Parts: sequence; structure tokens; C-alpha cells
Amino acid sequence: MEVLTFLLSMLLILLCAELFTNSVEHLGQKHSLSTGVVGSLISAIGTALPETVIPLIALLFFKGKEGQEIGMGAIFGAPLMLSTLGFSMVGLASL
Repeated sequence: MEVLTFLLSMLLILLCAELFTNSVEHLGQKHSLSTGVVGSLISAIGTALPETVIPLIALLFFKGKEGQEIGMGAIFGAPLMLSTLGFSMVGLASL
């Protein structure tokens, strides 16, 4: 059952990524933007939006220590996780 849930989750992630990519392309075409603007600005903003919104929601809606802990965890957690994954991938590739 867990394997099926994992495979369905991966399929859902791929479908959403495809939908996001197509929507960003159509948004750029609708507003007559160049592919450089679409790729470097709109895609970057859309990709970084979850990491930006989670701390804001935590700090605005969860008052007190809980909101601060969620916000700080989201702010510091994402870069640390990505750097850990990046360093391990580089280490594995160099072996």
C-alpha cells in the first residue's frame, strides 16, 4: 500500500509540475514577455513562493512561540535541506 501511495504521489507531483510549466509559458505568451523574463522571473517567483508563504502564514496566524518556531524552521530548514542534498549528490557523483 505504501508503494502505491508513493507512486501515486510521484505521478501527482509530475502532473502538477507539467501544469505549472505550461501555465507559466501561457502567462508569458499572454503578456508578450520574452522567454528570458518568463524563465528567470516568473518561474523563479512561482517556485520560491511556497518557501516564502509558509513563514509568513506561520508568523501572521500563529501568535507566540509556535509561530516563531514554524517560521524560523521554514526559513532555515529549506536552504539547509537543499545544501545537504546538494553536497551528498556532489559527493556521490565524485565517487
